[in-house]
Amino acid sequence: MALADLANPIAAFLRAAAARDRVALLATLGADATIVDNGAEHRGEAAICAWLAGLADASVALRPISTRAGRTASVVSTPPREPVTSRVAGYTAWCFTVGHDSIRTVTVSDERGPDVPEPLATYVRATNGGQLEALVGTFADDAVVNDELREYWHKPVIAAWAAREIIAPRLTMFVQRVIVHYQQLIATAVVDGDFDKRGLPDPLVLTLYASIADERIVQLLILRNEADL
Repeated sequence: MALADLANPIAAFLRAAAARDRVALLATLGADATIVDNGAEHRGEAAICAWLAGLADASVALRPISTRAGRTASVVSTPPREPVTSRVAGYTAWCFTVGHDSIRTVTVSDERGPDVPEPLATYVRATNGGQLEALVGTFADDAVVNDELREYWHKPVIAAWAAREIIAPRLTMFVQRVIVHYQQLIATAVVDGDFDKRGLPDPLVLTLYASIADERIVQLLILRNEADL
């Protein structure tokens, strides 16, 4: 999911928030709009500008990793605003109500995702943050990746694969479930990005089978499993 795929005021709001552009952000809001961030209400130009200024400088780009559009509201999930060091695959949920091409309310909440053991947790965070070095660092030197039935052996080859298939198309992962099976982590995730989606299901759900040894990924198998009939 790219910002360009969202409703205009929502995409503009997230771009402005990421850039700390108060003029552009205020332009997306309707009269008497309200931002509620983890229960704290911000109403009026001064309060909203103060909220924007208070966003952590270290926050990642507000790249959508999941969206849900309802009759009265749209929810956009992004990577967590704060750097995450725990094994929890957290995310930030932004709930927008829009009327007459402007935003009426924004409700922001930092949510826990499923527990994702390391090093897969770092792999997910690095994917969503577009951080190639951190992503490659989760693999053992002699690891193997099998993606779309193609094998990539050893870290330099994996780095080239990750740069081409993950970083360049701005891939994002919204982890739904993780199972620990002996020394293997099995994660189900909704995957999106700037790639050719023709012929693919929407949403695109992939399963990652990560085998772990000495706190590194030694084998990663990525599959699109068929739905049960």
